[in-house]
Amino acid sequence: MIEQLIKYSTIKLSQVLPEYKRFLFDKIDFNSKLIGLIGSRGTGKTTLVLQYLKSVTQEKKLKSDEYMYVSCDHPLMASKTLFEIAEDFSAYGGKILIIDEIHKKENFCIDLKNIYDFFDIQVIFTGSSAISLEQCQSDLSRRALIYRLPVLSLREYIELHSDERFSAFTLDEILTNHLDISAEILSKIKPLKYYKEYIKSGAYPFVLEGNNSYHQRLVEIVNETLTFDLATIYKVPLANISSLNKLLEVICRSKPYEINYESMSKRIGIPKIHSNNILFI
Repeated sequence: MIEQLIKYSTIKLSQVLPEYKRFLFDKIDFNSKLIGLIGSRGTGKTTLVLQYLKSVTQEKKLKSDEYMYVSCDHPLMASKTLFEIAEDFSAYGGKILIIDEIHKKENFCIDLKNIYDFFDIQVIFTGSSAISLEQCQSDLSRRALIYRLPVLSLREYIELHSDERFSAFTLDEILTNHLDISAEILSKIKPLKYYKEYIKSGAYPFVLEGNNSYHQRLVEIVNETLTFDLATIYKVPLANISSLNKLLEVICRSKPYEINYESMSKRIGIPKIHSNNILFI
């Protein structure tokens, strides 16, 4: 099976990747033996780890059996544990193992701990279920470096849609030098033009695939989070998932500070005591 996974990995890495790298790429210590990348769906975690894998394989001239990308939702991953896959990969002389969507694999925390302890390979894993990963962070605190990839900032959105690159500034730098900073930015772009677009469809990198499909993709991410992350991983009853959908609609349609438990329970159609429970599942 390991030969098939390596073949799949080679095909995956041959795909064309964006040249633009998210800000976190330069902040990750890729010299660490165990690295975790967490964040919501669609933020570009898979793209980031593939960008690293492609660059490091070229830099170190690694052979195809010395690196491997696997996704835990691939059918070939169902029959073996992560530890068994890492054991086989290590036996083939593997050096870098990328594990995508790790939250879809049972007992991944224990497997990661044992892989770190027993095999001399680098492991980089990603997961969309941030809560699940953070729960096991204490078990991996002495072993793993965990990074969070948020949605696109306005700065990144502008960089994606222009040929310009902008430095990130601390709050103190902005308070002290805001006139100079704003003058430099205004000499290159008109920020308000991009801001108007950003608040409509700028949070996720897949906006580059077209504005027309952006909101459809966003709805798919929300549905996947509710029906898989909550229902499957956290065993939330299906009836509560339906209530969560109603709750989400209420929040989206309400004005700031307008929501209270009484009105919310009426609009969702469930008793107040149950609406409290839904907020804390």
